[in-house]
Amino acid sequence: MDNSFNEERYSSSSMLALGEIERNLRISTILELSAACGPKRILDIGCSDGFLSRLLKERTGAEIVGIEGSSTAAAQARQICTHVHEIFLGSDLIPEEDQSFDLVVVGEVIEHVFQTEDMLEELHRVTRPGGHVLLTTPNLAAWFNRVMILMGHHPLFSDIGVRETNAGNPYIKAFTPPGHIRAFTMSSLSDILRRTGWKVVEKRGANVLNNKLRPMDLWISRRFPSLASDLIVLAQRT
Repeated sequence: MDNSFNEERYSSSSMLALGEIERNLRISTILELSAACGPKRILDIGCSDGFLSRLLKERTGAEIVGIEGSSTAAAQARQICTHVHEIFLGSDLIPEEDQSFDLVVVGEVIEHVFQTEDMLEELHRVTRPGGHVLLTTPNLAAWFNRVMILMGHHPLFSDIGVRETNAGNPYIKAFTPPGHIRAFTMSSLSDILRRTGWKVVEKRGANVLNNKLRPMDLWISRRFPSLASDLIVLAQRT
């Protein structure tokens, strides 16, 4: 498969570059919700170099299997995970048996997938009855995006191409688009999960801004998940 895009952008864990507060909130929430599920076997979607896989393994004691699109990152993750499969989510089947995982963690991945329903149905297949999927993704309806759109500017974390740009938004610096081809709100993420065989049981939020607005971003994201910068949703296999 052609994974040059993934190699260019995701050959190492982006989480290591995130601000301390944001990293603590998002990752601590993932670890908290994962541990509460009591999993014995976890599938880490988009495991990168195994950064989150290691934390999940330490926190839950579960066996970790990874899915990763970057060969460079996958090679590093194999030092932590039992197996790491290199596949295209949505178009490729996961090379694992039916109902073989207690928990699937999908951190900042679904926004990169074209066939989102196919991916969620495939995750449903490999999750045992009563098992869970835990997703995180940027929020199109984040509080600051609502302000940006009202001002006539492009929302953050929504790509318009593949080259460096600020999408004409004077309030943000030019950046290399990460490859987001889908955008979600809390209601749309809940809807697509319901339509693919999942029941939402927990909704949380996390902050992502790393500038002078970070305290406000943290306060809003903790208290109002639908306005949060990042969405965190736990759903159970129905």
